[in-house]
Amino acid sequence: MRWVSYRSAEGSTRCGVVHNNKIHALGTGLLALLRAEGGLEAAATGEPTETVELATADLLAPMPVPPAVRDFAAFERHVSNAGKAAVGDGAVSPVWYEHPLFHFSNPAAIKGPHDEIPIAPGAQLWDYEVEVDHRAGAVLTHRIEPKTISHCTA
Repeated sequence: MRWVSYRSAEGSTRCGVVHNNKIHALGTGLLALLRAEGGLEAAATGEPTETVELATADLLAPMPVPPAVRDFAAFERHVSNAGKAAVGDGAVSPVWYEHPLFHFSNPAAIKGPHDEIPIAPGAQLWDYEVEVDHRAGAVLTHRIEPKTISHCTA
């Protein structure tokens, strides 16, 4: 299932599940659906309140204002590669499996696929910590060119 949030023609935020390149809206926000009994599985079988073409929808971040964001160093290979780069040893500590590292991020900084990402006030270059999220298993439709990356600071 692929869930999206979008701005309706009237300007309200709605969410729905995508079927055959159409959004089947469910009349509530994604967070409410996650908290509801039966969760997303149950919601996906409900009657849509409206149907919108995915190609013309004004897409937002899947959850435009999440209650919290935790950024995990959750990929074992990432932790191993960082160790190799830092000290030449790619061994992952057993402690990491019990207590993986994370930091809280700013929920107000969540952006959608077409939102403008402004450069920080007073900055001349983008911060290299700007992260790009992706969906696992998604087809890559936009490649970041090396010349774009060269605008980042190191």
